[in-house]
This record gives sequence, C-alpha cells and structure tokens, in this order.
Amino acid sequence: MSAPIIIGLSGASSSGKTTVANFLKKLFPNSDIIHEDDFYYPDEKVPFNQEIQDRDWDCPEAINFEDFVVVVDKLKHNIPIDKRKSIHLEKTNISNHVKTKVSISPELHDILVGKIEHALGDRKVFLIDGFLMFQNETLRKLMDIRLFFRTDFSTLKHRRSSREYSIDSGVWMDPPFYFEKRVWPQYYKYHHSLFVDGSDEDLIKRTGGTLNEYAKDTLGIDGFRNDDNSNLNVLLQKVVDTILNRIEREQI
Repeated sequence: MSAPIIIGLSGASSSGKTTVANFLKKLFPNSDIIHEDDFYYPDEKVPFNQEIQDRDWDCPEAINFEDFVVVVDKLKHNIPIDKRKSIHLEKTNISNHVKTKVSISPELHDILVGKIEHALGDRKVFLIDGFLMFQNETLRKLMDIRLFFRTDFSTLKHRRSSREYSIDSGVWMDPPFYFEKRVWPQYYKYHHSLFVDGSDEDLIKRTGGTLNEYAKDTLGIDGFRNDDNSNLNVLLQKVVDTILNRIEREQI
C-alpha cells in the first residue's frame, strides 16, 4: 500500500489557504483536512499579551506543536490515531467563519477530478492547513508538498475584519488593532526569511512578497498569490497542477 501524501498549505491568516484546502478535499477522492487550529492550547494556556490586553493566538507558543507533529507523523506512516483525542477532521477547535461564498465551475471541477484520479487513483491524501507551520523543521519535513499563499497587508486586514472565531469559551472577534499588533507582526517575524528582500517590511506589506530561492529550492515551497482579484478557478488549476507535477517529478 502506498504511503499517504502529506500536503501542507500555509500563509498568513486570511490568505485563502483554508478555502483552497476545502476545495482540494472535494477534488481529491480520498482526502482529509488536518487543521493546525485543532492544536491550539486551551484558552487559559494561550499566552496573554500585555500590549493588547488579550490572548495572543498568533504566536507559536499558542499551539501544541508536539502533539501536532505526533499526529502528522502517524498519518504519514499509516499509524492509526484516536481522532476523538487527537484531531477533528471535519470541525476545528477554533473555526473561523467567513461571510462570503465562493465556487468553481462544474467544468473545471470535472477536469481536475479526472486529472487527480488518473494520477493518484484512491491514494490517501492529508491536507495540513495552518498559518504557522513551515518554521517548524520537524513538521515541515513530514510534508511531501508545501504550498504557500500570500497577498498584501491591506487585503489580509480587510479579509480578517469580516471574520469571527469560535473558541472554547464562545465567539471571539479581534480586539482593536489586533491585526496590526499581533497577526501581521507574528506572520512577518516567522516568514520574512522566505521572501526576496524580506528585510524590507514595507515592501512585503505592499506586495505580499515574492518567494526567494531559499524558500523554493532549499525548503521546497511552492508559492501562490491570492489577491481579491485572483480568479479561484485559475488558482485551483495552478495548485492542482503543481501538486501533480511535484508528485510525478519527485516520485512521491
């Protein structure tokens, strides 16, 4: 039996990675999504930030990476997990609710499903969805394919403002300036090394950045721009083609 394929989808909060993951789950016939959000510590263990006088959900210390790595490692090696204790494949512990709906054309759906079934049959695929993953070397190396979605500061901020989050204690919405003070700074801190001229924060804010050779060649990350004017059909076609090309080229 072939080993499962582990595909990581990462990027800033509101970069579109979860939307893409949800569509990929519909396209790949034998797939499940594993959300990094399921590995947040309980509310009371998430670090409290004095500046914003609230929990900092965007720092690495908020996530139980030890458990996250254990689960992904088991999935990669076909080791059964107790889903009740380890993971929720259909519902996240911290889920975000977006007020807009998107869809792809039926024609493209059928084309992509045909490509995938021809290349993979019913081979198992796990889609690992998270905003803070590639900085963790152990977790990153468990992934066969690494996809990174990016856009500019203003677009991320606007998308984030339309969301609310379900947490253990109820519904949570960003406190004032949370995006500017926690979401963006933490994202930039742990990802600027992936970009051309990454030390120029203003440039990354304006453009969303361009992946450098280190990110592409050394870490094996494939990048996708996902602005508000991006076409979802085109984006999904690029993502699926990238995945299938990687699988064929690297004999995954």
